[in-house]
Amino acid sequence: MTALGLAIAAVQTYRVKKLAKRQREQLEIFVEDADYISLEHEIIDEIARKLDDKMILRFLVSSHQRG
Repeated sequence: MTALGLAIAAVQTYRVKKLAKRQREQLEIFVEDADYISLEHEIIDEIARKLDDKMILRFLVSSHQRG
């Protein structure tokens, strides 16, 4: 039973990491596409409050400044 529980936990951990990576990639693609759109600062501030990754936040802010 213990081995089965550990195997299930390992699979779930792998799936969560894979999903988090996919979400991060989608957010980076969104930010790259946002270079072509002039967004209001309020929208950028709202998105920034929801981000927990400092690297993506820095990428978002620098992309917004370039746009």
